[in-house]
Amino acid sequence: MPRDHRILGLLALHRVLTIDQLARLDFTSARRAQARLLELVKLELVWRARPPLSGGGTYPTRFTLGYRGACLMTAQLGDKPPRRAAYKHRNDGMLLSPKLRHLLGINDFFTDLAGYHRDHPDLTGPGGQPGGLTLWMPERTAIGQVQALTSEMYARIKPDAYGCFEAEGRAVRFMLEHDTGTEPIATLVDKVLTYYDHVNASRAGIVLFWLPSTTRETHLRAALDRQRHHIEVATAARDHGHPDGPAGPIWAVHQSTGTEYDGSLFRARLHQLPEHGPDAHHHPDLGLPFHQAAVTNTAVMLSPWGEP
Repeated sequence: MPRDHRILGLLALHRVLTIDQLARLDFTSARRAQARLLELVKLELVWRARPPLSGGGTYPTRFTLGYRGACLMTAQLGDKPPRRAAYKHRNDGMLLSPKLRHLLGINDFFTDLAGYHRDHPDLTGPGGQPGGLTLWMPERTAIGQVQALTSEMYARIKPDAYGCFEAEGRAVRFMLEHDTGTEPIATLVDKVLTYYDHVNASRAGIVLFWLPSTTRETHLRAALDRQRHHIEVATAARDHGHPDGPAGPIWAVHQSTGTEYDGSLFRARLHQLPEHGPDAHHHPDLGLPFHQAAVTNTAVMLSPWGEP
């Protein structure tokens, strides 16, 4: 089924997705998603895991490409299939990696945007094209995208993802930094300065800092305001509580002034942030937003930026 191919393409691109994330992308409910994915698991197209929690219970079910799914994706790209034992070892390592929480947080951000689009299907981009989430690149392809857009082939920046969100005739391209709260505020400030040392934001897009709490956002903004550099970033906290998620009026554009941050903010929706960078390209044949077309034909997204 076409939806099955989209699921395999999403897993090839974004490595691991939870049942709730997949439901937001392509199902009317988590129950329906669970039923269909169980069929794909039986065919070895998809592999699932539900690791135990240390205090009892389990994590939400997580899905990645199964062995046959990986063979299908590599065949589409004209590559050799992986060896079964090596592929199983890779999956086991990925699902036990300490970086998994960070990856799932990034995927939550984008699947929330996709879910918002499904609830608001009339979103339009520039020229009346279909809007919503029109670009979603994972880290390994985002790095290549930013380098290509800025001609900074040796840039030290490594955005967690690159995307574009379109609504009301506007297209906001962005480099996402998903913060888990484990790094010192000074490290986040260094990341911001690195972006502006190496990237022309007018060519690549605005930098978004997606923070775990309003308190941490306040501390970051205060630290940035003490910098004498010209800095333009947008910040928001995941504990905002707005029903529209990251698409909602939760973003504050920060422009450093060299003075103490006084706590006064104007919050804007994601599509109301500054428009920087080139136009987001839509698939020329399918007439679909880029992220939807890409998972219909995985090679569209993976080439030439990276490997599955």
